[in-house]
Parts: sequence; structure tokens; C-alpha cells
Amino acid sequence: MPGDGLHGVNVYYFWGDGCPVCAQQRVFLDWLVENYPEVEVHDFEVYYEIPNRELLEALSEAFGEPVRAVPVTFIGEQAWIGFSQTIATQMLASIERYLTYEAPDAADLIEAELRERFLPEELEEEEQP
Repeated sequence: MPGDGLHGVNVYYFWGDGCPVCAQQRVFLDWLVENYPEVEVHDFEVYYEIPNRELLEALSEAFGEPVRAVPVTFIGEQAWIGFSQTIATQMLASIERYLTYEAPDAADLIEAELRERFLPEELEEEEQP
């Protein structure tokens, strides 16, 4: 049931300013956050924010998914390129599963230096008792 999960789920969303498919996915992600308070979306614009591309490339390499287009989304151990109703259904199923069974964090697959640079708040939360 939404809102009753025990575990937080991190969603890493890479998008491009002006990308119409990315705009469609943004509506879905906003709905997710509203209906599943345990979900935290970390979004990174990559058309104009060049440094964010480094993080996208690192995650893509860790997942064995070459960067071909945006949007690109990483949740737990899964990655999606593009967005459609089918992908939305798959993402929602993954999130609902990870709410019950703690999700591995996709960011754990990249170098600590990149995590510190792009996700400093994540590391601060982990360090607190």
C-alpha cells in the first residue's frame, strides 16, 4: 500500500531540457513522489549541465547500458532508457517491490568520489547513527 513501505527507494533520473519524452516522465515521477513518500527522485539535466553527464556515464557503465538517449532512469538494480506506459509499469513494480525488500542503491555502483560530488546529502544521511 502506498505510504506504508519500510524502505526508501532512490530514483536516479537523467533528462534533457526540451525533451518531450522527459517531460512525460517528469509527470509520472511527480505522481510517484506524491503517492509514495518513501521515493526520492534525484534528477540530473544533461543537455546543458555538462558535469551531470559524467554521473550518467558512470552509472550507465556500471549497468552495462551505453548512453544512447534520454531519459535514463536507474532504480535499484534496474535501468531504463526512454519512457512509455510499459516502462512506467515496470518502474512502479520495482518501486513497490523495493518498498518491502530494501533496494540496492544504484549509486553504490559508482566511485565514492562521484557520489560525494553529485550526491553529498546521501552520504551525510548514511553517516548519521
